[in-house]
Amino acid sequence: DESFNYIGKSYGTAIGTTYAALFPDRVGRMVLDGVLPTDLGLEAITKQQTLGFEASLKDFAEDCITREDCPFTGNADQIVQGIRAFIEGLSQQSLRVGARQLTSALASSAVLSYLYFPRLDYPRLRSALHDAVRAGNGAPLLSLLDERTGRGADGHYADNSTDAFYAVTCLDHPYLSTVTKTSRLAKSWAQSSPTFGAGLAWGLLPCSNWPAKSSEQVATVNSKGLSPILIVNTTHDPATPAVWGADLAKQLSNSKLITWDAYSHTAYRQGSECIDNAVDAYLLQGVLPTANLLCSGNN
Repeated sequence: DESFNYIGKSYGTAIGTTYAALFPDRVGRMVLDGVLPTDLGLEAITKQQTLGFEASLKDFAEDCITREDCPFTGNADQIVQGIRAFIEGLSQQSLRVGARQLTSALASSAVLSYLYFPRLDYPRLRSALHDAVRAGNGAPLLSLLDERTGRGADGHYADNSTDAFYAVTCLDHPYLSTVTKTSRLAKSWAQSSPTFGAGLAWGLLPCSNWPAKSSEQVATVNSKGLSPILIVNTTHDPATPAVWGADLAKQLSNSKLITWDAYSHTAYRQGSECIDNAVDAYLLQGVLPTANLLCSGNN
């Protein structure tokens, strides 16, 4: 094709912005949904995500209050504290699941991985927590994590996506630090994000001694010679916070920004007709919104 028409979601936005920076004259109709910045370091990116996931856990708790199968009682803050206490308690006494153990780290990862898409994730996470907390059955929660990581019942993985994640991330956003400094970072993040902060801080460490090095410089995208880009964000996106999309929109003066006021990772095809119609109009017909657009609820 003479021009590159593209929709990128989450990490796909980094691919899109990099392409636009390298080949601005080849960009056609481009949509970037859930912007991941290419110019921030891994520590800065992850710190913002810790805050996002902590906020999403509070939203999960608010939703849990209204459900009969919520395994916790009290207000949202008390439910969050209950989830945190359950996870921390597994450090002392894990739950046996056949030949495996549901540990604190695995439970924390399972909870975090089901805070992305509320319509689909919350009911399944709530049910799995109910079984673990009320019946001591950790199998459903462990099964949720296996599903997200592609782990089969035989212990084999469907693909190498976790390996690929580190291979890509450590080259895109190097993290040059030590165990001592990371330990201090984990303690600091645990103050602002008590549920997930420490774990996500320690998750940076594999990049500290990643054997491959990147010789490429991050390309900077700007509006010069570039077709308008439609940028999409969600006000409460835990993995790609809305501020990143807003910052890119400011950087690209001829772009348009559409925002979904909701909790969700990315917005297109996640439940908002307003978002879907605007994206489809641009991708299929080349029609941009006349101004930045705010969509709410399912409208």
